[in-house]
Amino acid sequence: TTTSYSNTGLTAGTSYYYTVAAVNVSGTGTQSTEVSTSTIPAQVTGLAATAASASQINLSWTAATGATSYNIYRSTTTGGEGTTPVVTGITTTSYSNTGLTAGTTYYYTVAAANGSGTGTQSSEVSKLTFPAQTTGLAATAISVSQVNLTWTAATV
Repeated sequence: TTTSYSNTGLTAGTSYYYTVAAVNVSGTGTQSTEVSTSTIPAQVTGLAATAASASQINLSWTAATGATSYNIYRSTTTGGEGTTPVVTGITTTSYSNTGLTAGTTYYYTVAAANGSGTGTQSSEVSKLTFPAQTTGLAATAISVSQVNLTWTAATV
């Protein structure tokens, strides 16, 4: 008796097609023009992070049902990824995050997206980048059987 309906219990990332017809005591009217929409994609699962260098972390995840792209969320504090992605429109199930700071822990979530919207962010993963390159290495001969080494501490 209203002009709206919430169709619940649907499958994530699936297209649905609808028509509506009015009904009264005399019968059912002609169906409306068909419309369609897709539900938002399923939540990303299987997110994994691997440190590749002092400035790169590689991410990979399992494809989400109904996804046409993925958004990456990143923070340097746990739970701090927020709702604004740092990268959008990834069309594969992996991403190499470059330009990072050595010896820093990064926290990530990924969300699947399609034309209807963005799904729920994945569970969080974290990874520490490799330490920075050691610099200032110097060797000093002390005796016939001893050499002393010194260097500048690196960010670890």
